[in-house]
Amino acid sequence: MSKKIKIYKDPHEEGKIIYEKSSLELQEGLTILVGCNGSGKTTLLQEIIRNLEKENIKYLHYDNLHNGTEKTKSTAVFFGNFEIVATLMLSSEGEGMIVSLGIFASKIRKHIQDNNQDEVWILLDALDSGLSIDNIQEVKQYLFQPIKEDCEKANKKLYLILLFLI
Repeated sequence: MSKKIKIYKDPHEEGKIIYEKSSLELQEGLTILVGCNGSGKTTLLQEIIRNLEKENIKYLHYDNLHNGTEKTKSTAVFFGNFEIVATLMLSSEGEGMIVSLGIFASKIRKHIQDNNQDEVWILLDALDSGLSIDNIQEVKQYLFQPIKEDCEKANKKLYLILLFLI
């Protein structure tokens, strides 16, 4: 099954045409958007979010720049989870991102279980920041596979969208 998303060619209304097409068709499953810095990946993701909100479709959005290691560290301090704080203080950028994604995974599982809609939308931005190829393989195995299995068990269509910088 696929979902048609309307996109504005000039989303910022600055007279700059960013996209040639006025719509995007997303297939169920995993979609990876890859491009250079400033090529419009995050803007396209915002267009997808705008469409989902317009249709009252629930989604989860993780942006490593806003929800990543520093946010996880701040939240851990607030809740007194100093094991997480210590782990993040001594971790590389990629390792910190893995910890943050692990914590976010519990939100994903809850979203799948509590979402009464037949579609599950998970949007992940800036995942490549600090991740090695080994880390990406771990994310695929320990995060994406369980998400897919949870959706299959719940009989829900999964739309998992990832943004990567090249």
